[in-house]
Amino acid sequence: MKRTFSAILMTTAIAANALAASQDIQLTATVPGYCSISGADTPAAVVQDLVIDGTGRVSTQPVNFSFPVTCNKASSLTLSTTNRGLRGPDAPYFEKVINYSVQADGAFGTLNMQTDNYQTGSDGQSTHTKQSENGVDGFVTVKLTPTANTIPLAAGTYADTLRLTITPLQ
Repeated sequence: MKRTFSAILMTTAIAANALAASQDIQLTATVPGYCSISGADTPAAVVQDLVIDGTGRVSTQPVNFSFPVTCNKASSLTLSTTNRGLRGPDAPYFEKVINYSVQADGAFGTLNMQTDNYQTGSDGQSTHTKQSENGVDGFVTVKLTPTANTIPLAAGTYADTLRLTITPLQ
């Protein structure tokens, strides 16, 4: 019995002197800046026909669009146009451009642009830009208002692309 009791004491003494060891595993993740319009980074184009009456005059009735936007960090919204207005056939005595104004409101505040007074910077890029201080998750509402033409439009097709670009800031 003495031997059993001594073995138990010795085992207990060894266990009491054992040291615990621990290993930390630090986890990290880097999330890139990401922005989307209508849930995609390159959403499908929206096509809108403007109303032209039978005498070649454009309707000045505003056209409205609303797009859900998300950006997970501070970002910028830029309005740009490929043709600086809807360009059509070049015919003497007739108007060949349908100008318009744009007002974008919502997640980035208010941003305005006019195709008949389109501003570009020294690098040729649009100066119609508004920045957010933080990430955004909301809507951008776009109101496009055609400018009345004083001279009738020439018959034919007129086209332009109005582009909204949301870019994460560095």
